[in-house]
Amino acid sequence: MVGCFLPPSPQNSALGGCPCRPYQKKPLGTSQFRSCASCEDLKPSRMNLIVFSLIFLLFKSGFSAEEKYLPEGPLDVMLGENITINLLLPKVEGDSIGWGFNNRTIGGLGADRVSIQDPYKDRAIINNNGSLTLKSLKSEDSGNYKLHLFRNGSFFQAKVEVRVKDVLHPNLTLLAPSSEELQQGKLTLTCLGNKGFPSDWRLRWYVNSSSPVNWKEERGPVTPLDDDHYSWSSFLTVDEENWKKISSVTCRAVRGSLAPVSVTLKINLSSETQPDSLD
Repeated sequence: MVGCFLPPSPQNSALGGCPCRPYQKKPLGTSQFRSCASCEDLKPSRMNLIVFSLIFLLFKSGFSAEEKYLPEGPLDVMLGENITINLLLPKVEGDSIGWGFNNRTIGGLGADRVSIQDPYKDRAIINNNGSLTLKSLKSEDSGNYKLHLFRNGSFFQAKVEVRVKDVLHPNLTLLAPSSEELQQGKLTLTCLGNKGFPSDWRLRWYVNSSSPVNWKEERGPVTPLDDDHYSWSSFLTVDEENWKKISSVTCRAVRGSLAPVSVTLKINLSSETQPDSLD
């Protein structure tokens, strides 16, 4: 059997043939070349794994990219949801791309052949454009994701932090009109949502009344409290005549299919009521 070694070159990443040539055996780590079996025994799938192994081995030497290849982090994603980490520069012909997480290998892409390692085979996709998609994220998926790129004979790497966060239901407070407003006949209820996550919760009003009610709603801006919490505000205004028709008002925080949270203010329980809502 003839020994061989694989010089890192664009031709190697094509994975279509054997780029080996005879060599004198050297201990692994004393050269940038990796030993392999005879050229005749190297099939594309095995060559694929060897090239990816080379990429990750050589990246430990500390190559870095001058251009930005990944978006600025951290990237926040909700527990159980999916995320795609896109490349900022387009993949070009001849690129070999590898992805890793902390000290583990996720997989790689070379000459349109993809290899995904355990335990990511059912959870990770390396797309044709080189981006990485992760499905059904868990808390332990938080960390640094590394891109390893071999392009035109040069190695580059970049990393981005992904933070997997759980949903936090907002704490709701419903404030009745002030005594001054009651005297003026223009009545405003205030709903405050506090310390929720993520930022796309919405506050909605629901009114129980004896007949249709005319109202006006205003929403305040979503305000970040810190990296993990947001606050919301919404205001419902009615005149005195419509106020007399209302038996109760509910403010509800909703987000997709998640269970909502709500708070209710009782006003007049003397008449039959029918639910109404403002989306």
